[in-house]
Amino acid sequence: MVFALPFVSLVFGLPTGVAGAWIGTSEFANAADIGAAQAYGDLAKHAGSAIAGAPEASLQAFTLMKVVGTRHLDR
Repeated sequence: MVFALPFVSLVFGLPTGVAGAWIGTSEFANAADIGAAQAYGDLAKHAGSAIAGAPEASLQAFTLMKVVGTRHLDR
């Protein structure tokens, strides 16, 4: 999934923040998810204006979704 999620995000043309949030909602292992979010951010950095959003937004949105999702499920 580390390779599939960034590729699917690219195919859908997702901005970095949206892709990071979407990856953060997945139920895969956190290490695979964080790798996918970072990979999409790196892809955005090297793709220039082809992917909207700041490269670090994918990792920030991913982290936010994992924290919010974890807190929500604990209750």
